[in-house]
Amino acid sequence: MSPLRRLIPYLLPYKWSIVLAGVLLLLSIPCTLFHPLVWKFAVDVIIAEPRPDLLLPAILVMIGVHALGQLLGAFRSYILGKVGQQFIFDLRNAVYRKIQGQSLNYFRNQRQGDIISRAINDIDALRDVVINGVDNIIANLFSFVFVAGIIVSLHVTIGLITLIPILAVGFIIYFFNAQVKGLYKRIRERLGDLTVKLQENISGMHVIKSFARDHYEEKRFEEESEAYRKENVNVVIAQTVYSSSVMFVGFFSNVAMIGLGTYYILNGNFTVGGLMAYRGYWWQLYSPVHTIAQINEMF
Repeated sequence: MSPLRRLIPYLLPYKWSIVLAGVLLLLSIPCTLFHPLVWKFAVDVIIAEPRPDLLLPAILVMIGVHALGQLLGAFRSYILGKVGQQFIFDLRNAVYRKIQGQSLNYFRNQRQGDIISRAINDIDALRDVVINGVDNIIANLFSFVFVAGIIVSLHVTIGLITLIPILAVGFIIYFFNAQVKGLYKRIRERLGDLTVKLQENISGMHVIKSFARDHYEEKRFEEESEAYRKENVNVVIAQTVYSSSVMFVGFFSNVAMIGLGTYYILNGNFTVGGLMAYRGYWWQLYSPVHTIAQINEMF
């Protein structure tokens, strides 16, 4: 059984809250992504025809729909936040019961810092993955599919060419995963070493001071901190290259969208309002991709 599947029993008591959060997600995302279509309507109808009598109703509809989306999203965030805190409460207590049920031989063979890290750091990391990570992936995937459908419906050619660079993003994510998996594992190991060293020094502080080993232990702790710092710097470098690559692909897609949109407008096959809607949806299209890239690091 995979580690994440073992957490399912701790989430089952909150299944209806999670289902409600999912329904709120499905309702809120279309509302928050509605406004670029109003921009299109404003340019192509209200300005082009012109129809000034429709301006105020269009603005009120845009504000009302967006406000509804934000309200639904806030309620969903509250539900998931509450579920996440209760999930961590249950899991942390279960971990403590498991630790307390071990034999004395187990405690002789395990470092206290590692045990503490399991009950504190790792539990918090699981919350981020199980609650925030999974929710964000679902939300961003749904947002991406919704926006992709809209931009293709506005203009098939422009929409499809705008989406093609995402294949490159998939390759970047795959390559990044292969590179950072070992880096993150070493970071967890270095963090465990650092936690153990800190715990040992604090619990044995009277011995350290009695034998005047302050400077010696300070140097050893700095060495553990330096090892942890170096591993994190390697991850920062990888993250920088990764994030920059994803955003460059997004920029290339943006250039293609502007260029093609302008070309089709000049040839009478597209509208200025449609291009304005595309500009509104471009960030909504690549923001989920970039967010999923960041969540990928979390996993």
